[in-house]
Amino acid sequence: MRQQSPSQTYSKNERDPNYDAPNGGSNSSSSGFVIFWIAILGLPILGLILGGVIGTLMNRQTAPLYESSVYLVVTPKSGAASPDLNALASDYAQAFSKLATEPAVVGTAVSESGVGISPDANGIKSAANVEVSPNAPILQITARLEDPSAASTLANVLGSALSSYTQKASEETGFNAVLLTKSTPSVNPVVLNGQRYMVVGAAAGLLAGGMIAFLLYKMREPWRAWKVRAAQKGEKNREE
Repeated sequence: MRQQSPSQTYSKNERDPNYDAPNGGSNSSSSGFVIFWIAILGLPILGLILGGVIGTLMNRQTAPLYESSVYLVVTPKSGAASPDLNALASDYAQAFSKLATEPAVVGTAVSESGVGISPDANGIKSAANVEVSPNAPILQITARLEDPSAASTLANVLGSALSSYTQKASEETGFNAVLLTKSTPSVNPVVLNGQRYMVVGAAAGLLAGGMIAFLLYKMREPWRAWKVRAAQKGEKNREE
């Protein structure tokens, strides 16, 4: 019977996906397989946890935000009510909501208020937002700043400026936005920053862990092939 040379034997083993190394043994191969898959599955989870922790720590370094709101209702100038006018009022509420953060409408009032934000579009929109009720022509202007008094002042300034503007324009539009309530400084900060930092940190950690796990998985076969070649070379050196 013809005996296979060691090089022929290793060439066959190299094609065997379960082959680990000539001297590795099944126990070493099994333990390596378990550790590999634990790492693959555990890295995304570890990244998720670490990202959330880092996001929480970042939030502690950030000043809390305080939120204040004012409400305006859009009404016909004449005061008459009808289904057609109510429908138009809702349309005008949507239009007026776009004006509440426009510098051309509220920029001067914001600049004179002393709230410490830039009166341009970026400064106003970063500190305030406007929502329109889906069921009624009512606008909610909400300001968020680190100082509760400044947030309340900004909300009142935006509401008053928008109301004055729509009052002047009502000769042409037939509608104006009437200020329903005034804002008062909030006592409790909102948790927007904490939630945002924690979620962003956790998502970034999950993504980073998943990418590392994917790279490890893709490198598994080249690593095993390298181990086989290294074992073959070592065996040949011993035979020589």
